[in-house]
Amino acid sequence: MTPYRYLLVPGLLSVIGLLFALGGIWLWVAFAVFATLATLIDEIVGDGDTIEVRQGTWIHHFALYASLPLLLVLSALFFHQCTLWGAPDGPQAWHLAGGIVTLAAVYSTGGTNIAHELAHRTNDRLAAVTSRWLLAFTFDTTFAIEHINGHHKKVGTAKDAATARRGETVYHFIIRSTYFGVVNAAKIEAQRLHRHGDAVWGPRNRVLTGQLMSLVLAATTLSLFGVIGLLVFLISAILGKFYLEMINYIGHYGLVRLEGQPVANRHSWNSQRQISGLLLFNLTRHSDHHLFVNKPYWALDPGREYPRMPFGVATLILVALLPPLWNRVMTPHLANWDSHFASPGERDLLAASGRLLAI
Repeated sequence: MTPYRYLLVPGLLSVIGLLFALGGIWLWVAFAVFATLATLIDEIVGDGDTIEVRQGTWIHHFALYASLPLLLVLSALFFHQCTLWGAPDGPQAWHLAGGIVTLAAVYSTGGTNIAHELAHRTNDRLAAVTSRWLLAFTFDTTFAIEHINGHHKKVGTAKDAATARRGETVYHFIIRSTYFGVVNAAKIEAQRLHRHGDAVWGPRNRVLTGQLMSLVLAATTLSLFGVIGLLVFLISAILGKFYLEMINYIGHYGLVRLEGQPVANRHSWNSQRQISGLLLFNLTRHSDHHLFVNKPYWALDPGREYPRMPFGVATLILVALLPPLWNRVMTPHLANWDSHFASPGERDLLAASGRLLAI
């Protein structure tokens, strides 16, 4: 299948940039375009399970690296609109609200998600630097540290901050995952520095330098677009981080793994929705990503036999915002996982906690 379809994200960001430049009601149109594509069109187009080429082309790489300059341009265009607030022909406050939720979605999809793909290229200096700058838009450079060295090793266990527990609401999860994600990243980085004989409070600490990168973006925004630009940037960054955590919430919700046992395809939820896959660069092929952490996004196996989410990612985010509806949707899928995927030891673990749903 043609790799040009992965230009959907840079194409979408370009369209949103044009709408940001127009300002006014077009700021909400930008959000409507993004949301409609990620939910309604995603569900209408439905599933696809094509296995991509094993060798990436320049298009596969361009689709990733184009995101950083596009995020800079998009941010500048929207922050400029914010400086016009209060002017006779400037945007109204409710227009700016549309821009904020759109920019936050852009920071999550075109920023953190792509940063995740690049962060796994641990031997590629350009990928690492680009990943950190993309994460800096949401003050979340610690994500790469904890994700690579924490989440992938602890996924599905009680020690993993990024695995949502059964019955845990998305709101509680966002707080817990964010807090322990930062704490765990700081511990992992301190241990790394100790091994290399470096000072924890020094220039080699990636937690500190990462936050400095975010402060550079914030200071630049303040100097170019004033206090209103800085305030809007901070709100967009926080909301963008929330979007990421909602994706994390969905990815492993309710799944368990015994400590010391190998990670298997059953320990992640997957989706074969085609638009979700393009928007998230096949992060929806989650099980294969956890089995082969260095496999590039275009080579991931959709895995027809893997645990499957009932809808696309963005649709499930909307469902998760209403916990009673979320529980109603996910309970039969968890029961199916307990019956057909869980190991005997995992079923025993769930039974001991009173969370076993196996039929």
